[in-house]
Amino acid sequence: MNDNSPTIAEVVVGLPVDGPFDYKMDPAQSRTVQLGVRVRVLFNHRECVGVVVGIKSSSEFQRLNEVIDVLDSVPIISPMMLALTRESSRAFGCAWGEMIESALPRYLRKPHFTELDVNLSVDQPLKASGPVSLIHDVEFDEFWKTVVTKIELQRERSKNTLILVPERTYQSTVVKMLKKTFGLEAIECRKAGAVKKEYDQFVDFLKLDDAIVVGTRSAVFCPLQNLGLIIVLQEESEAYRQEQSPHYVAGTVAEFRARLQGAELVYASVNPRVELQHRASQNKWAVTKIEATRTVDFQLVDMNNYNPRKTSPVSFPLQNALKAVIEANGRAIIFLNRRGSGTFTQCNRCQHVMKCRRCETPLISMVSNSMLFCRKCNFRERMPKACPNCRGVNLKSTGRGVERLRDDLSRMYPQVDVDVYDKDTRTFPMKARIIVATSALFQKQSQISAELMAVLRFDQELNRADFRSEHKALTILMNLRRMTTGRLLVQTYMPDTMCLATARSLKFDDFYQHELQTRQDMQLPPFNAMIILMLRAEAEETVIDVCNAFHACLDAQLDDVEVIHPMPDVYPKLRDQYRYNIMVKGESAENMLNDVRRIWREFPRRKNVILSIRVDG
Repeated sequence: MNDNSPTIAEVVVGLPVDGPFDYKMDPAQSRTVQLGVRVRVLFNHRECVGVVVGIKSSSEFQRLNEVIDVLDSVPIISPMMLALTRESSRAFGCAWGEMIESALPRYLRKPHFTELDVNLSVDQPLKASGPVSLIHDVEFDEFWKTVVTKIELQRERSKNTLILVPERTYQSTVVKMLKKTFGLEAIECRKAGAVKKEYDQFVDFLKLDDAIVVGTRSAVFCPLQNLGLIIVLQEESEAYRQEQSPHYVAGTVAEFRARLQGAELVYASVNPRVELQHRASQNKWAVTKIEATRTVDFQLVDMNNYNPRKTSPVSFPLQNALKAVIEANGRAIIFLNRRGSGTFTQCNRCQHVMKCRRCETPLISMVSNSMLFCRKCNFRERMPKACPNCRGVNLKSTGRGVERLRDDLSRMYPQVDVDVYDKDTRTFPMKARIIVATSALFQKQSQISAELMAVLRFDQELNRADFRSEHKALTILMNLRRMTTGRLLVQTYMPDTMCLATARSLKFDDFYQHELQTRQDMQLPPFNAMIILMLRAEAEETVIDVCNAFHACLDAQLDDVEVIHPMPDVYPKLRDQYRYNIMVKGESAENMLNDVRRIWREFPRRKNVILSIRVDG
């Protein structure tokens, strides 16, 4: 291959493999192929769709497969999007081709031919970064005035605006609010629905100017050219983290994209992440804090003074507060983040526990429809009339979910309507006077208010196996505070925690300093990068053996990093797969990723063990 003409295409495919891979082009293809076009190639003995990410005149390999077909008349992926997916794949430890595929509509993942009349070559990646700012709005309402001013400025410049929201239900709410309150037309970016319709929307987005597009996590890859502003709402939400491969965090990808396109980036939150606050301080971002304008009565109930087993899970102070709200013809919402009725169903005769067949987790009972379901994989089955183990008929559900609490409250307050709102509820029960709700409530937080918001079992939010649990618990309280017009009451056995003190005083600086000091002492993000290596397989013995052997290799070959011994995942078994984690901590996530992926390529592993990499910090 001594010919200097560009006859070699560098192609990446949507599989968890490193690339790009060299493919030979015929003369006709070499004259028309450009960066960003899709091609049909043979990879590992099967045909698949790839994307051209490079063109060159020679290859170090003598025998190359040929490009079978060129699927696009012009590039379907802009140079900016190629750069964005490349940087994102490096930052989050996944294959470039996987990240590109996640940015494409499903129609383009198949070998369909396209002919577009859009010129993407003009959207070259930029080196100049746009300004980055953080808005901390305690009540998450006033920030819109600042944001809308920025949107209108971009429209005057004929530039597009991208608004990211954590949940699809909130997406429609934002679009309606922009229209009703500010007279701004916005377009929803949706990846679900008909395949061809999704592709048509993709093409329409390529042609937009001075538009406002609102979308969830995946919309960070929306193919908008001439982008002037990116807004990330409720940036602290876990919904911005992609849990399936390829793993990424939309807020971080938004920062990459803003830099590549020279766009302004705005983060808005009721309780910004500690890591983001730290970076804002280090990089001297513009930080705006909008103080609370409403006074909320914050009442803390120390449950160490009560015995729920002898009285009720609803403490006497909460009973008094509910009575006052009922007499005033108001509404009360009680937050209990446990779906169903009972959390544990057991046979009283043989002690057999009803568990999920795929996750080995105790099934949650739902009295409303006589079902059992798994909170992890959503497996469902009918409540059996007899024990499947001994055929005994005395099955008993213990624990307390929202349905059982509703029944308890209905007996205590028979004169009022008591209802439940969770992810299985289609519409919010507006007529109910007392509503027992799970975290699904937060999807309606801009539309719902109540005179009394109460939290039961707050300690379960604090005791999660997550170093961010206190920050997440504070976020729950701030969202509930936003929704109440009168009182926020919290029942807890841990009344002296920092997050409860912050929810009362709203002195967030003290909370962030406390969190930063704790994380620095433990060498956790933002002071150290952390990578979670999850290995999973159907046989538990297999995954344990591979995990221990891989840990030994990492420990022997990695210098200046901490490799923590394998431990079961928070969900040890999920969807028939046993899961074990290895945590790696060090200064540079990029260096650790490169080393881990190199060691994994050289590791003599078994085919049925899968490795997933998640970058944290």
